Amino acid sequence: MMFRTLLLFILISLHTAVCAQLLNPSFEQTDSSGVLVNWNVLQGKLTKLSAVQFGAVPFTAFEGNYFALLQSDTFPLPIKAGFISQSFAYADTPKSISLNNLYIPENTSQHARLKLLLTKWNGTSRDTVLFLNDTLPIIADGTAIPIQWNTYSKTLTSFYHNQLLPDTASISITNDETQTGKSVRLYLDHIRFGKWPVGLADHSLLNFQAFPNPANEQLSIQPSTTLNEPYTIHIITLSGQHLVSIRSDNTGERFELNTSQLPSGLYILQLVSRSTVGRQLITIQH
Repeated sequence: MMFRTLLLFILISLHTAVCAQLLNPSFEQTDSSGVLVNWNVLQGKLTKLSAVQFGAVPFTAFEGNYFALLQSDTFPLPIKAGFISQSFAYADTPKSISLNNLYIPENTSQHARLKLLLTKWNGTSRDTVLFLNDTLPIIADGTAIPIQWNTYSKTLTSFYHNQLLPDTASISITNDETQTGKSVRLYLDHIRFGKWPVGLADHSLLNFQAFPNPANEQLSIQPSTTLNEPYTIHIITLSGQHLVSIRSDNTGERFELNTSQLPSGLYILQLVSRSTVGRQLITIQH
């Protein structure tokens, strides 16, 4: 019993370390000098704020006690856009990325942009697993921009390049792609990833291998030999539909899954036992 408890603690610790989420996503943390931690300010200025007053309209954080203002630190010329980024260890395949923002440009030709890159090290270079390069829209009512938090959310299904499980995520945000000055303001808060609707939380990491990948008629599933309890195999579409659910009582032994009736495409393969859950992307190719 003590060994199983220790093993479960190690698995939970490894899962937490490998599947780290975005760091300081609501801009709450600063160092001793007041600089926001984890974010690299490549251009411009990133300022932590607790509140802003737009005339009679108060503006406070969407989540937590703080939010951030990203803007240029050079005005007038030379003009630079505000540009922040961070990279972190990340071994997951998120369904979506969302953030809350208020973008106040000088003219409608200016845009804020979000870039997300998920990669996997192949031993000599990095393979791109996912790449998103998108515009944060200006939310306007006629010609006026309401002073309120807007929610940007992008489903990532069509941005995956392959079935690899990434090991690193990089995210960058720019407050303008043409020209800007201090009066172009991008307020940011609560950046987060969304999970696929599988209906289960990750208690601890269930390690397994699935091969060949891509699969044609047959998929071999090999759980970790340390798994000593029954588990269920799920094949789930990227929209969350469960196509296959099969129980296996063979604990750590290999399971052969017939995939001949599944349409070609990208799927989530999920293994669930009483205390653990693990998933990875697989491709069916006929």
